[in-house]
Amino acid sequence: LSGGALTLQRAEIERTTSAGLVAYAAENSCGGEGARPCGDAGLQLEDVKVTGTRPDPLGRMGMGLAAVDGARVTALRLLADENHGAGVLVVDDPARIDATGPDRSRSSLQDITVTNTRLSLGADDMESGDGIALVNGAAVTVERFALRDNARVGLLVGGTSDGHQDSAFFKDGQITGHAIGVSVAYGWMDLERDLDNVRSFDNQIDLSSSETNLPGMGPLP
Repeated sequence: LSGGALTLQRAEIERTTSAGLVAYAAENSCGGEGARPCGDAGLQLEDVKVTGTRPDPLGRMGMGLAAVDGARVTALRLLADENHGAGVLVVDDPARIDATGPDRSRSSLQDITVTNTRLSLGADDMESGDGIALVNGAAVTVERFALRDNARVGLLVGGTSDGHQDSAFFKDGQITGHAIGVSVAYGWMDLERDLDNVRSFDNQIDLSSSETNLPGMGPLP
């Protein structure tokens, strides 16, 4: 999805390549007579499963759900299982953040389960295998979620190396069975404010603030 709006209900997406679902924020014209800007993509999901997404032939990507460059996603009851790189990846555009500031739209994820994400290469050829990954100042609210047995990080809050902070809030979640439960890379979080009734337990490391390479979307085939 590039610009526009799409609603999926009671859908299963299985064994696709590179990405299961991707929403891009389109900045160019929608075309046609009386052309107008497309604006942010609006992807609404309800009772959706995204499973078994495979990397491309070079071993890259394989994300379950990706919202890129400020695209907005609203998801209710989403299962992402056995995908690669990231079960759910939300990437904002620093230029868009600078232009819109705190008024930019937020993605909302409720009743989310992300399990068994496997390792793959990202756009920078660095390996990741994360449950939920927020990058480049993503604005997201996540409520009632379970992140289990993903290969690298359960919840990765990335920000950017040049100082753009993610605007994220997490409520009522469990994060377990990872190499790192919660990783705050290239930035900071107010853990008391931004994590409400979220438990990170039985991970090799429950909380890390060291720099971690961030997953990203490259061009799709």
